[in-house]
Amino acid sequence: MVDLIAAALAWGYVGYLVGYLRAQKRYIPEINEAREDLARARMLAKMHCCPADCGKGGHADG
Repeated sequence: MVDLIAAALAWGYVGYLVGYLRAQKRYIPEINEAREDLARARMLAKMHCCPADCGKGGHADG
């Protein structure tokens, strides 16, 4: 009986790990891509040059 419970726990853990690794492969790249897009947008916003500010050094300081 103890062997049956131990085997069930072991297979449950294996199933959990497989599901976790599949989720990592699926979602982690999407999260990293979203972070890169956000960083790129922030950088472009910092470099944005308004027509009124262009004569004052080239970029708006916020």
